[in-house]
Amino acid sequence: MEFLKREHYIILASVPFLAIGLFMTGEIIQDYFLYRQSVCIAQVYGVYRIQVFATPAAPSPGEEVELTAVVRTVEDKIPHEGVKVVLTISKEKNIIPLYTSEPQVSQNGIFTFYYTFEESGDYVIGFLIVGKSGVVNVNAPLTVGEPIPFENYVIPAVFLAIPIIMILPLAHVLKARKQE
Repeated sequence: MEFLKREHYIILASVPFLAIGLFMTGEIIQDYFLYRQSVCIAQVYGVYRIQVFATPAAPSPGEEVELTAVVRTVEDKIPHEGVKVVLTISKEKNIIPLYTSEPQVSQNGIFTFYYTFEESGDYVIGFLIVGKSGVVNVNAPLTVGEPIPFENYVIPAVFLAIPIIMILPLAHVLKARKQE
């Protein structure tokens, strides 16, 4: 086995650590992008087509969440009559809302509210839509949880650092050999 030298074995030994670290890092990045996405619920109620968004989709306690309702007609047009939207937030299985907003009126059919959830748990976001064509109540679930734990970042960092720690001395040795 003349073609494999001691340096090659070190490089080959570091490849599994590098692969595991990259795989775990990829999963954390994917989880982060899923966390930052909006959750969307779209439904048709009578003459209204309503889309409800929450950004981020999985907020942490103490983080401000953008809650948006987009109200259109079934033909995907902005309702001509004055539509008002009221936001209510309830803890799951509680009838009494924790928060009720003032009614909002919008010319373009987009209603945006901001709310900061102080505790983790399961919530129900309610949009009460009132227009000349009727009253509609759209409820959407939202889970407020803890942020991604710190240890989820440490383990991939260790697996990514091992190959670097193994290869850097090797690179120094190879550079010294070339200079001789």
